Amino acid sequence: MWPSASGGDFPPSSQAVLDYILDLIEDLRLMPGEPLYETALASELGMGRTGVRNALTFLEGTGFLESEPRKRGYRMPALSAQDMEDVFSMRALLEGEAASAAARKATLDDVAYLRHLNEMEESFALSDLPREYRSINLEFHCSIVRIGGNGYLERAFHPVFWRSRLYIMYVGRFQPLVAPADQGVTNTPLEHRRIIDAIESRDQEGAKEAALAHLRDTRAFRLSLDGDRAAKVLSGRIKAEGIE
Repeated sequence: MWPSASGGDFPPSSQAVLDYILDLIEDLRLMPGEPLYETALASELGMGRTGVRNALTFLEGTGFLESEPRKRGYRMPALSAQDMEDVFSMRALLEGEAASAAARKATLDDVAYLRHLNEMEESFALSDLPREYRSINLEFHCSIVRIGGNGYLERAFHPVFWRSRLYIMYVGRFQPLVAPADQGVTNTPLEHRRIIDAIESRDQEGAKEAALAHLRDTRAFRLSLDGDRAAKVLSGRIKAEGIE
């Protein structure tokens, strides 16, 4: 489920649409710049248009989709190297401050919840369950921002986070990111534990630096997964050529 991202409990029908669209992206069946139509999605999913409309409206509000009023539909945004740099730079600003604030404000229950999420994401990563992992990863990042307690920062965070998800999903395939650190592979659950440890220790600077290091590693690792894939996505050639 996506309660943190949507600002409340998301209806099951809209949740199904969100999961379907994210699966299309992960499987490279929906490319940057390609259209999405409410009627077609409703038909493909065998459901009413209200749930589809709610999900598409939500995704447009986050910047994950762009509206095309003349065509009465939506489309995936075009992606670029500069946009990726900009969106991850903004995530670093927002999440670094959020982690620092969380280290100052987190309760014991908050820390316990973050550790619970961390255990779940490691389990899903090891089990190669991308949809479940994706959901828990979202909840982890949103929870830290929420614990930080700055409503303005939280409102700014959601569209930036969702936009960055496009690059994370398009540029690199799902990986069970739990290899030992000395193998030179990014380890997302371990990096998240470092953030939690700093929050629990009330180490504001340490929490901020752990969050920034995690974002740097995420961006660099995704770009290194498949150089040709990344080049096509970021140059705009992905739509015309596809990716093998």
